[in-house]
Amino acid sequence: MFDENWNLHSDAAITEHFIDRNPDYFGVLLDLLRTGELYVPPKIDKKFLYREGGYYGILDHVRSAECDTFDGNRLRLAKSIMGLLVGDGRLH
Repeated sequence: MFDENWNLHSDAAITEHFIDRNPDYFGVLLDLLRTGELYVPPKIDKKFLYREGGYYGILDHVRSAECDTFDGNRLRLAKSIMGLLVGDGRLH
């Protein structure tokens, strides 16, 4: 979402950021993050929803929510044990 060369902390007084993106798609993604459920209204094109999900860095969340309810806690837990596999001698 932010260019890697842009200093996000350039002014400590700024606590808000303006994002000039389509609010219809942003609303669908925000509801997904709030409720864990993906509801795509008929006027929303999934191709563009995926594009917006990619822009915000949550495309995997969008795709997984299509199959089941999105669970942010499940993703955080999975991240905390990433790389450990049952049977590799490190996880019992």
